Amino acid sequence: MREPNLKWMTCLRELIGKNRLNHTFWCLNANSGDTGGLLKDDFVTWDEEKYKFVKEVLWQENGKFVGLDHSIPLGEKGMSISEIKK
Repeated sequence: MREPNLKWMTCLRELIGKNRLNHTFWCLNANSGDTGGLLKDDFVTWDEEKYKFVKEVLWQENGKFVGLDHSIPLGEKGMSISEIKK
């Protein structure tokens, strides 16, 4: 990542973290027009630099990522919102 996007994305990440917004601002798909996606061009491999950048503001509970869907967990080791409410 480099300027001018880095400054803007850093400010947005801080806003998400500070206000606990339940949203990730980066596209998943590699062919996103402005910043590229969290996936590389093979649409399988994570872009580790971007993932590390956004990971700190992804919603987590007890070390697990939380999906905003009420029944489908986020990732293999994640959880859904309804699991948190139990």
